[in-house]
Amino acid sequence: MLPLTADAADGADAMGPDLPPALGPDAAAMADTGVVAPDVPPVGEPDAGTIMGAPDAPVVDAGTGDTSVADAAATVDVNAEPDGPSPVDLGAVDTGAVEVVDRCASATCSRASNDGCCPAGCTAATDVDCNGCGNGRLEAGETCDPPESCPTTCTSAICAKAHLEGKASSCNVTCVSDPITQCVSGDNCCPGAAKGCTGANDTDCLSVCGNGIKEPGESCDPVSECQTAEKGCASDANYVETKSGDATKCTFSCAVVPRSCVAGDSFCPTACNATTDSDCAGCGNGRVETGEACDPPSKCGADQTACVSTADQVRTSKGTISDCTYACTSKPRACVAGDGFCPSTCTPATDSDCPGCGNGRVETGEKCDPLSTCPTACPATGCMRRKLSGAGTCAATCVDDTPISVCLAGDGCCPSTCHAGNDSDCSAVCGDARDGICPASCTYTQDADCKLAGGATCSVATPAQCKSGSCIDSRCCTQSCGACSACTGPGGTCVAIKNTEDPDSCAGDRTCNGSGACKLKDGADCTDPTDCANGQCTRYYRDMDADFFADKNTSIRVCGDPAIYRNGYIQESHVVTFDCCDVDANTFPGQQNYFISRNECHTFDFNCDGAETPQWTDLFGCTCPCQGWAGQPPAVPSCGTPATWAFCSNSAGGGTGRTQSCR
Repeated sequence: MLPLTADAADGADAMGPDLPPALGPDAAAMADTGVVAPDVPPVGEPDAGTIMGAPDAPVVDAGTGDTSVADAAATVDVNAEPDGPSPVDLGAVDTGAVEVVDRCASATCSRASNDGCCPAGCTAATDVDCNGCGNGRLEAGETCDPPESCPTTCTSAICAKAHLEGKASSCNVTCVSDPITQCVSGDNCCPGAAKGCTGANDTDCLSVCGNGIKEPGESCDPVSECQTAEKGCASDANYVETKSGDATKCTFSCAVVPRSCVAGDSFCPTACNATTDSDCAGCGNGRVETGEACDPPSKCGADQTACVSTADQVRTSKGTISDCTYACTSKPRACVAGDGFCPSTCTPATDSDCPGCGNGRVETGEKCDPLSTCPTACPATGCMRRKLSGAGTCAATCVDDTPISVCLAGDGCCPSTCHAGNDSDCSAVCGDARDGICPASCTYTQDADCKLAGGATCSVATPAQCKSGSCIDSRCCTQSCGACSACTGPGGTCVAIKNTEDPDSCAGDRTCNGSGACKLKDGADCTDPTDCANGQCTRYYRDMDADFFADKNTSIRVCGDPAIYRNGYIQESHVVTFDCCDVDANTFPGQQNYFISRNECHTFDFNCDGAETPQWTDLFGCTCPCQGWAGQPPAVPSCGTPATWAFCSNSAGGGTGRTQSCR
């Protein structure tokens, strides 16, 4: 039901009794309230001056009362919602339209019947006579109707991408096509070179040889690049390069494969060596080259295995297998003893490795070898004489002959009638006075022969063990020994002790000299050279100021010549001359300097000439220019005494204080 506008309501009141009777009293009453009956088609000019309805709906002309079929483009939608109606002017309703209104008022929503009515409450979806999406008719603003006929997919044209716009519920769905401008592989479109698309960035574009772009199906581009690659495709020692394709068609390619280590191809790759590729120079290629003696190493190994010396040939290996320098040299074997070989040209006499007498080896059937070791005489064994059998051969040997009965030293036999005294082959017996020998098991109390001879070690407490009855310095001594001598001589004699101390009689500051006399050691005080072991008694003079000018009145004498200075004394041979005041270093013979103070000996005699000589002796009183000592009368002052020293010249004169210096 459509609401009325205020103007429409006022028009209804003005109509009064002129309201078409076909509308009935209820319609009049509704007009008073501003409401149109639900089954009455709206009338008036809400928008374009016409009433909206189905295309064939009758329209009542309010001015004439004529009824006709509406053909106006603009109509009023009777199905509009109450809050959005077009206002209806009731004053425009013509009573001639009662017939149409009555017919549509009783109509119902129908999708099958085209009665020209769009009853209230119906829509295009429920009544084909209602305008809008869903009535099955294409109306203004629609691209499809009913909605189920609207497209759901779009088919794109070449180099265009289609997409849906609009809604099926609004019946305005349409396919919109956008041109493709991006270079994308696999979209079946090549936008063209103008868009910057080539086979290099869009596989849908055809490749063009010569455009300077490497595209699918091409291996190079431009052609000049292909031709350069073709020229550079050349095999070398390390790579096998194979040409394929056509440079003029941008299909040229150069297959590069690392060269394998293969024999016979005349190439030696850097990764190969003579062992893995015979084309490489060096050990292992099977060719004997400069510096090699064999090749391959297996051949060298075989040569080494065969390099075995024989009795007649000496074979020597040199070089190494691994670098193919191995070689085996051979030379005739010489007759050399100890090499384990007997050459066919040698004999036992020339080569001890040859079997037979003379080779130095005792072999089967021999008793000795070489002949020089064979016996030529046979000494007795015990008391049995022996004789030689097989003399002059390597079978020579000694055999028993006859027994020995004579006492003969060194024959290895001690007959029963012999003893140690007359036959050294006999053993001494304790208590046997015949032999003069003391057995090891006897003592001097059991056998007189056991007493010690002179020189034997003895115990001082038991001198009886010595044959001489005297035991000195733990030796049986045949005489008494004095200072610098010891009982160490043969047979217990005294021997002089030389150049060392005698602990018993010459020690401390004394020692035995080279003649065996007890003398003073070096450094000991002496009075005469004969007192000293070295025969030197050196004099030292005191030289306290160490100026080589000594005090001749004070001296010492010492054995030896150990040093120039010794405890404030200087060796006599190093004294320049003698000093007159040894305690003062400024005082010595020949001193040239003068001094104003006395020396340590309280004199002014610094040059040891026995006098105190003043430095200045001139007296003032001469004709100018001159200088000298002044005074009344002038006098030379004594040593160390201050006085006035005067001087004058042609232009001036004067005096100054001065102390007399002397030497």
